[in-house]
Amino acid sequence: MTLKQNYNLLVKRIWNPKIYDYEFNFRKAILNSLVLKLNDYSNFEIKNYQIAPDEKQKIIDIILYHFYEKKNLEIEDLTLKCFWISNILRDFLKEAFGINSIVTTGNVYVNKLRVNYESYSSIRKRLLIADYIAPIKFHTWLTLDNLDVIDLTLAPNMWIDGIKNGSILNRKDYEKIVWNSTKKTDKKGIIYEPKIIGYEYFNKINVPIRLLMS
Repeated sequence: MTLKQNYNLLVKRIWNPKIYDYEFNFRKAILNSLVLKLNDYSNFEIKNYQIAPDEKQKIIDIILYHFYEKKNLEIEDLTLKCFWISNILRDFLKEAFGINSIVTTGNVYVNKLRVNYESYSSIRKRLLIADYIAPIKFHTWLTLDNLDVIDLTLAPNMWIDGIKNGSILNRKDYEKIVWNSTKKTDKKGIIYEPKIIGYEYFNKINVPIRLLMS
């Protein structure tokens, strides 16, 4: 491994153990949103409950059917549109299952390394500087009111990254949902670090992507 490769691994590695504390970072993200003068989400009620594995799988199957079969979307329709899809999924979860959730934006790590990462200062700059057009590097997902994470677009994003890098990948293997309980942390798995809360942010920044759904 070259010196540059070693350096890149060190830079992208998790060093701060608080990144693993989802509730701490989620509450901090609520405060960040207040500082940025977005909606007040301080009344978002965190509840202590779990969804049984068989019930969780039923919900996952219905979500996948709704988006890929009923809406007739392809995996390309979900890639690089995490904020838009998450907001649509939030409404669907509420209407279909009565599950409360909130759009959450921040960073994602896999096996202790950055997959999606953007500093809070850069997220803030997008809001305050109208012509700030640096590529978006953060990710967006849903946080349920029990602090579970549901992410419909991470796998499609990984699929498109693999295709761009020349890999031959079966798209069906990536038509999947990440559903993590943040109270049981696998430090070598997928780690989500909230930075801001809600969808209002995306109505205020310069976002080049729009997805039309009938």
